[in-house]
Amino acid sequence: MHLSFWVTWSFCYLSQEAGAGAVKLEGGSPACCAAVAKLVECGIPVVGHVGLTPQHAAATGGFRAQGRTAEAALKVVRAAQALEAAGCFAVVVECVPPEVGEAVTSALTVPTIGIGAGGATSGQVLVFHDMLGLRDHPSLSTADHNSSNIGSNSSMSSTVYGAAPKFCKKFADVGAAVHAGLSQYCEEVANGSFPDAQHSPYRMAKGQSEAFEELLITEGLKETTTAAAVPGAKAAASTNLNAPSGEKAPSIPPAQPPSLEAKLPLVD
Repeated sequence: MHLSFWVTWSFCYLSQEAGAGAVKLEGGSPACCAAVAKLVECGIPVVGHVGLTPQHAAATGGFRAQGRTAEAALKVVRAAQALEAAGCFAVVVECVPPEVGEAVTSALTVPTIGIGAGGATSGQVLVFHDMLGLRDHPSLSTADHNSSNIGSNSSMSSTVYGAAPKFCKKFADVGAAVHAGLSQYCEEVANGSFPDAQHSPYRMAKGQSEAFEELLITEGLKETTTAAAVPGAKAAASTNLNAPSGEKAPSIPPAQPPSLEAKLPLVD
């Protein structure tokens, strides 16, 4: 009872505060279907999710295709039916053989959205990071991800493996362009060519640059040209004007510019 209350309250908050048009629950267990029914009763639209359920991947053997035996395939269909009966207005079918996606679609009266489930589902979805190659990186191997056992996680597969899942067609190679741009940025920061004058466009108001320089000299934050050239002038410049006559303020070493390593951007 308490679980149902807090689950309902959380999704109500998500729906109202985050502007979500619906929420999605993975799995077709009795507990999941009970939660779906409670949410629908409270007026919150719910989408179901069967097949590979990424949020349960740790408990189901990892990101693996589902429904690959007759019994397992039937369980996927039954789970989808249970979710529809609980009140889901649509069901996502992920990472199953095409005939399983078709069977789920035929068994339901609500639309199915396929992701790696063949072409017979009512609609299709892909993670745009995967389809645009946003997560591809030359240093990451795709060998593990492309094994026959790995399916997809709609949002985590390419984060974990560094490449799009097998069922995902790449419609662009944005990742390569991103990598090239970041590499050029790092190189120009390292060799000092960026930022240049063109990309340091802000200027002080007329006459304020000179006034600022005078303030820096007065505050002891910058040496005058004469002080820099005359031996001993630097110590004299550090005299504290508010100290008793003849007493000097503690000498403060000039700030050192940051090292090259400190300037380099951190790129993951």
